[in-house]
Amino acid sequence: MNLRERLKLFALGSIAGIFLITLFFGRRTSCKDSIINYLPEGRVKQEILFYPIDYSSQVAEELERLNINDSLFKTYIEKADIDFGLSNQRARPCGEYVLFSEDSIQQLEIHLDKCREGVLIEKIITKPLAD
Repeated sequence: MNLRERLKLFALGSIAGIFLITLFFGRRTSCKDSIINYLPEGRVKQEILFYPIDYSSQVAEELERLNINDSLFKTYIEKADIDFGLSNQRARPCGEYVLFSEDSIQQLEIHLDKCREGVLIEKIITKPLAD
């Protein structure tokens, strides 16, 4: 068998393998497959934004007082830094996380529980930025 025949067989096997993998493991739509950022902070933030978000009554009042709607709150989460030292990721039944986000006026400390069914924002603490 010469080199040309080997390359033909290799190409044929590669094409057949790609076809079978696509057939069996084709496009998936779960949350885990849509995660692009593999760093821990990016994964957690993307999972928080993927699941439905519920607010405690205290948080809903605080967001209304601060004039923050859902889409603006999601941008705060996207820009937030997660403090894994203050968080308890392995808490049962839901992981507890503490996020810090800020804009030009204030800093938000967001306490939330991330469950398989959704995310519950437990508490928001606002602090003015120090000049």
